Amino acid sequence: MQMNADAGANHEDTCQQPDSVATADELASDISLMLMYLSSWKERPDEALRFWKGFSFDILNQLAEQGLIHDSRRAKSAYLTDAGVRRARELLTRYRDADPWEGGSH
Repeated sequence: MQMNADAGANHEDTCQQPDSVATADELASDISLMLMYLSSWKERPDEALRFWKGFSFDILNQLAEQGLIHDSRRAKSAYLTDAGVRRARELLTRYRDADPWEGGSH
């Protein structure tokens, strides 16, 4: 069951640009999406990535509205859409270069 995320196509309009300063809410949303991706699994080869919903309900609702996840109110897990997987990978690439622990700065 692969989730298609045409609804997430407009998400790029709402994302902060790499040069801009992110708010705490944007960072929480970005980090949550990355954690959803990193902790996800597939129950079947042709199924979308699934993750446990142990995240803020506000963030889950926001990501679902943006088309990045597909959330069922009845299940304890949710799915990442294709757009959500792409966005999580973009964020991992962006934040990899901002690792405060790399280079011995701490």
